[in-house]
Amino acid sequence: MTKHDQLLRLKNEYRRAHNNAPASPRRMMEWAIKAGLFEIDMGKAFARAAEELAAAMRAETTKDAQGNEIRVNLAFETEEGWLWDQRDTIARKHFELNVVASRRMAYSEIRATVLSVNDYNTHHPDEPPVQYSLRFDADLADDRIPIPASSSELEQLIAQPRPAPLDPTSTPATGRPSSRPLSRALRPRDSSRPAR
Repeated sequence: MTKHDQLLRLKNEYRRAHNNAPASPRRMMEWAIKAGLFEIDMGKAFARAAEELAAAMRAETTKDAQGNEIRVNLAFETEEGWLWDQRDTIARKHFELNVVASRRMAYSEIRATVLSVNDYNTHHPDEPPVQYSLRFDADLADDRIPIPASSSELEQLIAQPRPAPLDPTSTPATGRPSSRPLSRALRPRDSSRPAR
């Protein structure tokens, strides 16, 4: 019996036991649990509630001094797992861990896009190759967000020339992957997906 069918059976049994009286889904479920007809998996319910809380924290924003929307809550990975703190109380070492995790996620998205574009271009040799840029300095300038002077690594990365498409038959090189600059056409305007 599917979960759908099980739930409809509970509804039918509730109505039979209560002379077809109308009731809310919550009341039906409370009755089914008390009658031993349904059991809540507390582990799954707890995990779902924790993920809903994480989603709410990811979505909470405020404005910085320049009026930019920024995240209130910041996640960082430790030996205990993912912990959360707020922008006004987070320790520097934890903020640095948050930045590292955010960079990993951003790189993962960029890498997936580059591989998809390379794959598309490889499978459509009769068409002009899809063009893209992975330089974000212009985007930041458009949004009037200065790149901190300490971001020399970012400046080096965005200055790198665009390499040739990856050969799908070759073995990827080991070591730190290069961050190659997404064309304005492929660039997402909403990059709000924060760390876990």
